[in-house]
Amino acid sequence: GADADPFMLHLYAALAEKERRLIGERTRSALAGRKAQGAKLGTAGTPYRQLRSAGRPNAGPPTRSRHWARSSGGIGRCATGALR
Repeated sequence: GADADPFMLHLYAALAEKERRLIGERTRSALAGRKAQGAKLGTAGTPYRQLRSAGRPNAGPPTRSRHWARSSGGIGRCATGALR
C-alpha cells in the first residue's frame, strides 16, 4: 500500500529475484538429468488439441457456449458491451 517501506520493498524484490534464479537452476539441473537418462524432452509431435484435452479429461466436445465465448472475446467483454 501507500505506507509500504521502500527499503522493505527492495528487500522483497531482491529475495524474489534470488528465488527466481534458484528455481531456474533447479529446473535446468532436473532437465539435464532427465536428458542424461535418455528422456525425450519437449512436446514435439503431440497435437495441440491432445495436449489441451489432457488437462481437461471431462471437457467433451466443444459446446456452443464455449465457441461463443471464444469468438466474442469472452463473457466479460460482452457483459460490458465491449463487443468487437
